[in-house]
Amino acid sequence: MTLRDALRHEDYILTLDDYKLQLLEEPIVGGSSFVYKARLVNNIVSGTRIVKEFWPHDLGVQRDSGGALFLPADSKKHEKFNELKKRVKNESLIAKELRRAKDNNNPMFMEYSAPVEKNNTLYTIIDTEDGKMLSTLIDSGFFHAYFSDIGIGAIFECFIKILDAVEPLHKKGYLHLDISPDNIHFSESKIARLIDFNSAVRADETVTLFSLKEGYSASELIRRNGNKIGIATDLFSVAAIFFELLIRRTPTPEDCAIPDRWFLNGESPYLKNASQLLIDKLNKFLQKGISATPNCRFQSVQKMRMEINAMRPSDFENDLKPDDPDTAKMFCVMGRTCHEQGNCTKALHWYEKALKIIEKDSETALAVTLYNNLAAIYSRLEDFEQTEKYFEKAMYTAKKIYGEVHPDIALILNNMAGTLFRLKSYGEALSMYEAVAEARKNLLGENHIDTATAYGNIASAHAHLNDFNTALHWYQKALPIHINILGKTHPRTIAIQDDINAISNASDIPFFSPVK
Repeated sequence: MTLRDALRHEDYILTLDDYKLQLLEEPIVGGSSFVYKARLVNNIVSGTRIVKEFWPHDLGVQRDSGGALFLPADSKKHEKFNELKKRVKNESLIAKELRRAKDNNNPMFMEYSAPVEKNNTLYTIIDTEDGKMLSTLIDSGFFHAYFSDIGIGAIFECFIKILDAVEPLHKKGYLHLDISPDNIHFSESKIARLIDFNSAVRADETVTLFSLKEGYSASELIRRNGNKIGIATDLFSVAAIFFELLIRRTPTPEDCAIPDRWFLNGESPYLKNASQLLIDKLNKFLQKGISATPNCRFQSVQKMRMEINAMRPSDFENDLKPDDPDTAKMFCVMGRTCHEQGNCTKALHWYEKALKIIEKDSETALAVTLYNNLAAIYSRLEDFEQTEKYFEKAMYTAKKIYGEVHPDIALILNNMAGTLFRLKSYGEALSMYEAVAEARKNLLGENHIDTATAYGNIASAHAHLNDFNTALHWYQKALPIHINILGKTHPRTIAIQDDINAISNASDIPFFSPVK
């Protein structure tokens, strides 16, 4: 049984006191918790939340068939479990204290609920904006797209924002002691905030709980040397993240033990065109930041910020090669990210940079994707002359590469139909959607989600042509596939069910939009 299956509370709806939450993603596994992104369901206040489920992995906890936690029959483990449980309750109190300011709430700290007891464990709901954990941005490969910079500038911007998150914590007299990409949330507006205060203590408090994460925990935490723990302990973790972003791995104990270790050179990623002076400064920064000796590290966020700002001149270039297909690919990724965020102007900027490279060799799969994306952008901007031009380029190139039958050709047809739909040419859109459905059924099978999407789009076109009986037929073909693959509570499944209900129960039909 998978973790997600074990957590099926009313079809993925987790009920906690007055909250009903739909779990949206597989959890991030923390040292003593699972961290979920969730959406509020049927609440007066809408939006997304972070849900932390207390789960001390090293105690050998398990779930029963109903999703409840149970421990092995070991009195020492039960004692440890209860001790850690107290820390979870204390975490919410610390978070609330950090958030309180003299006149209003401090926006650099998220609002924590009091832990809710359920399933023999604790759940903490954390208010947050839409966004991603830093670990997700790194692991998904969208780190540079998020910061709209494919060079070293994205790394510096991210690092400064992490310092912005850590500084108010220290100013309020606390140490976090568990800073890592798993515990840094970036909102869609690029604000970084720390979460998980389970290990946090006041700077003058004795440390009794040592939460360790390989690569991010300072030597004094690993050795449980409470006398050496201080601000420099947190700043080791911050420097370790900077190290990871630059070098694409976390520091090892050997890295930290050698004071004059040289980590970077002119051949390193992002630094091929940087001056030697800047490379030297960056190496010294890393040496100081991840030193095994606390006294040799940075002792304040301000000092760390001062040194990093001194290394951000405009001539800090990156290693982009203007004619490299990999550069074009990165531009396309960044354009697609801006496109999905609704920023058409910025998306067009990146797509056009990619276009300059791709047009030198346009018979590639990347060219097909780029032309299709450009057509979609121009469609949203209602420049239909450019839309038609790029759809024709996409179709011509795709057929030349793949022949007449291929998933990419079906995708282009689907997007062309979507443009016709927006122009209220429902009959023409319907013909294309039917062609898409037939192609996807042959290529992917009857029960593939893309085939089901095509069925839903056919239904939508029929509904707009006031042929509701035929629309109902196609929606009913699409619905069981969506339920089987996505589940009953997925937004796309709910949308189809709502449309079926509208056709069945109402004479006025204010709905129906095709899915891309």
